Amino acid sequence: MIVKKPVFGLLSADDEVMGAKLVVAHAQWKSYRGKRPSMSYRGELNPRKALELALKDLNDSVKRPAYNVVFKTIVGTHNGVITWSSFKNKKFFDEWYDGEMKIWYEVIAEGVSDDQAVSLCSTPEADRAAFIASIKELGQYLTAIEVSASKYA
Repeated sequence: MIVKKPVFGLLSADDEVMGAKLVVAHAQWKSYRGKRPSMSYRGELNPRKALELALKDLNDSVKRPAYNVVFKTIVGTHNGVITWSSFKNKKFFDEWYDGEMKIWYEVIAEGVSDDQAVSLCSTPEADRAAFIASIKELGQYLTAIEVSASKYA
């Protein structure tokens, strides 16, 4: 019976990251046992070159930016609130932003950086509301401390 080594050549981007992790983990395990790597990856049959390719793919996957989208709530008690969220890529955002979400949220900007998203959400009103909410939360915390301290006095 002939058993072939696994070849990760026809995989999606997510599967490639998992395949790269598998190749690296296998190489670490082999190294721990005092042996050389023995897996292929994405059509590269030389195990050392395959390990280099897997490490490169893992580094590239870490550097990929998220797909940021800035929303404005258009229905409900939070009407007018601007917020942002990160998605893996535009495809995932498009799947999430279906008919029901379009009722609740209006898209202000897509594919922006983290800094741009924060600046779009940061308005004087939003900053003031966040500050007031923080003060109220601190006041509730201090009240709780005073109540618990009075129990022991």
